[in-house]
Amino acid sequence: MFFFQALTQSQQIHKRVSAIGVRQEESLLEESASREAELLGNISDLEAELRTTRQTLDQFRAESERANALATELTNQVTKWIGMKIYYICSISDYARTNFNEIDIYVAELLPCYLELMSDGRLFCLRS
Repeated sequence: MFFFQALTQSQQIHKRVSAIGVRQEESLLEESASREAELLGNISDLEAELRTTRQTLDQFRAESERANALATELTNQVTKWIGMKIYYICSISDYARTNFNEIDIYVAELLPCYLELMSDGRLFCLRS
């Protein structure tokens, strides 16, 4: 009889231990499933954030390319305007030099007449 009681008691203990083990295993499985779902949610969030970041990066790249094209165009325009300014300054300088040369010629032609008129007394020089 003792043997049967010991066997029964052993079986009951085994059942309780097995039930505890099963509950712990189920609890661990639930925790693992919960953790996996949380991590999958994090992965989905990170993938969405990555897509958004890539789109933003593509937009920045496109804007950068447009800005570089505008900067190149602006540089070309400024270079062209500087060249035109130098050309006009040189043209004005040449024109002024030509005018001064013509004035010198006129003065050289008129000076003898002026001196002659002054010496004859026909021209009065008023000085203040």
